[in-house]
Amino acid sequence: MEQKQPTDLKVVRIIDASLCVECRFAYIATVELMDGSLKEMLYCRRLDCDNWDYADWDDDEWKALWGEEAA
Repeated sequence: MEQKQPTDLKVVRIIDASLCVECRFAYIATVELMDGSLKEMLYCRRLDCDNWDYADWDDDEWKALWGEEAA
């Protein structure tokens, strides 16, 4: 499997992780944290997932994900 280049990802809280396990858009990713440690996390390619908890996002975070028209 080809290893992807480091990117800035948005970390969101997942409401029910068991739904992601069977989702065709979800992958398990090994992520390197700021302290150098590794952690397995779910990586979702679907930007409109109903299983994300983003109720506490501010306008800047919405713009970073969806662009200027989102705010």
